Amino acid sequence: MIRYLIAGWMVWLVGTSADGAQKLDPIWQATVNHPDKGLNNLSVAAVLQPLSEAAPAGDWTTAYTVRNGDIWLGGGAQTARWHRAHWTVFTSTNQMGPALPVSFAETPDGRLWCATAHALWIFDGRDWLAARAGLDQIRQILAGRDGSLWVVTPHALWRYLHGAWLVNGPPDGLPAAELTGVVEDAFGSVFLETAAGWYRYEPDADTDAPVCEILSREFQHANVREEAPMVIRMAGHDKWDQTPPDALLYSWRLDEHEWHSFQPAPLVAMPLLSLGRHVFQVRAIDHNGNISTSPAELEFNIVVPWYREQRLVVILGGAALVSLFFAALAVNRQRKLQQSYRRVEKLVEERTRQLEQANAELLHSQKMNALGTLAAGIAHDFNNILSIIKGSAQIIEENPENPEKIRQRTARIRTVVQQGAEVVEAMLGFGRTEPTQPEPC
Repeated sequence: MIRYLIAGWMVWLVGTSADGAQKLDPIWQATVNHPDKGLNNLSVAAVLQPLSEAAPAGDWTTAYTVRNGDIWLGGGAQTARWHRAHWTVFTSTNQMGPALPVSFAETPDGRLWCATAHALWIFDGRDWLAARAGLDQIRQILAGRDGSLWVVTPHALWRYLHGAWLVNGPPDGLPAAELTGVVEDAFGSVFLETAAGWYRYEPDADTDAPVCEILSREFQHANVREEAPMVIRMAGHDKWDQTPPDALLYSWRLDEHEWHSFQPAPLVAMPLLSLGRHVFQVRAIDHNGNISTSPAELEFNIVVPWYREQRLVVILGGAALVSLFFAALAVNRQRKLQQSYRRVEKLVEERTRQLEQANAELLHSQKMNALGTLAAGIAHDFNNILSIIKGSAQIIEENPENPEKIRQRTARIRTVVQQGAEVVEAMLGFGRTEPTQPEPC
């Protein structure tokens, strides 16, 4: 431990890169000191020697002894278990069960693992269950004292810890050369055998847990509709970038329930949640198995949609009815006003027509009155003229021998005829369109 503290102090002093970022020792360091590989491997012959008479027939290639004394054999399409002086053989059929077992391992929690070339299996006490598939050419598995399950493939070292599958590779200090095996010494140190030599696992090289945060802050203290889609995005950052951000694994839980297994996807699609307050927590794990000590939290409320809220629907329905009532009342009032306006317009039109008719009749009456007055005046003037003419004609008839009276009366007749001509000319002036010059009379 003192050596690690001194090494860390030296890193703080001189171990910086060109861009100012601190360079820490990777978690895997090359070493020439390594334990004997026999510590983690059992010879099939050595296991079967004391049980040679009771051993089952088969082409056994690997053997393993668990802590309770049971012996496991693997070979071909079979695995066999020696338990309470009795052998039980398990045969793989239709991809159910280990075929061509490579290695066995028992983790501290008592689970027995079996590795084939491309998959891992767990024994549940009665049969083999598939644990993980899709691995490439498994060479060996090892159960560490810290609860880890180490899985060696030619190009990657997998580690199952805290329910997460962590992968170690060149960014963690391992060479690009082929990986062949892993062992653990009596002190709990893990050594990895590669084509480039031995490497020792240094867990104290990275003890800082990554920091996790939730990016979907729009849901913080928000009211989310019950049926609305909800996708929560998250991100993490390792303190010294020992593990790249895109290589972190995330685990989440809701309302203090069990944590979900660690997954690489930095987003979670929430299923249909119950109504009320919920707390979402997320944490991250790095390649060294460090888990975030303070999970990031997101608090939100699931609310019922408004169309499913009975009280709100009743209130909105009542408001809609009241609105419809007042709208109908307004429409009816508007209709009555329009009818009233039409009646008033019709009445005004009728009164206007009657007024125009009365005005026309009054004008006609005034015209007739004026014409009567005019005719009476003209008749009076012509009556005077005719009376003078008549009287003068009578005097002329009675005095034919008196030339003087005849001359006077003819002169009088010419005068009144001239007056009559002037009256006619004045009457003709009413029908002229050209302007005239008024004169006093």
